[in-house]
Amino acid sequence: MSASAVARSRSRAVAARVALIAYLLLVAFTVWLPAAVSGKVVGLVVLAARWVAQQGIVSYEASLISLEFLANVAFLVPVGALVALGWPRLRLWHVVVIGFLMSGLIESVQSVIPSRAPSVSDVVANTLGALMGAAIVAVARKRRRRRDVLSPAPREQPRPR
Repeated sequence: MSASAVARSRSRAVAARVALIAYLLLVAFTVWLPAAVSGKVVGLVVLAARWVAQQGIVSYEASLISLEFLANVAFLVPVGALVALGWPRLRLWHVVVIGFLMSGLIESVQSVIPSRAPSVSDVVANTLGALMGAAIVAVARKRRRRRDVLSPAPREQPRPR
């Protein structure tokens, strides 16, 4: 790998780490606020569940459970992607373990917040989201490597003397 490629790779990793910090702050505020405050954020899931029920697709309860699970999956997709981008040498399973531990921490803290209700399904959904984010990065890297092998970068021309 050329020096410029190494520098680009490092700067991408640093950018991903900075973005991860910002996103983790958003996550912390969302999951550790009292339910009355965070309910305004989660209220979109309730609105979507009501709409699905009004359309006669499935009941409100079934759509709420499904949409809440999907929202929890989507919530940690960026974490999985940003961890994979920020630390490119980590294997996929490392990122999944990080997502699992992070979700466990979130649910543990929620267990001591009176208005919050931790759940195992949230841990499963969050871990799945981290897996999906890391998998997206892994697939993109594999495609990029394949593309680079099939069409190698042009060689530098010698400078005239």
